Amino acid sequence: AKDAGDFEAFRSRQAVSALWRDVHQGIEHWLQSDPALKAKLQQLQTEVSTHSLAPAAAAEIFLTLLKKDAK
Repeated sequence: AKDAGDFEAFRSRQAVSALWRDVHQGIEHWLQSDPALKAKLQQLQTEVSTHSLAPAAAAEIFLTLLKKDAK
């Protein structure tokens, strides 16, 4: 029974991993088709790497831009 539970947990993790892989690929595709959004993400990455913006704040800004772009 434990092996079955371990296997099911493994399958669940694999499924979630596949979801995030597909989300990441979708975002990459979106960025390729929207140079302005891609440039903004690069700017946010620079700000995070120089510690002038916290990662969580950068993520919030980027997600807000995605929401606006999706409308």
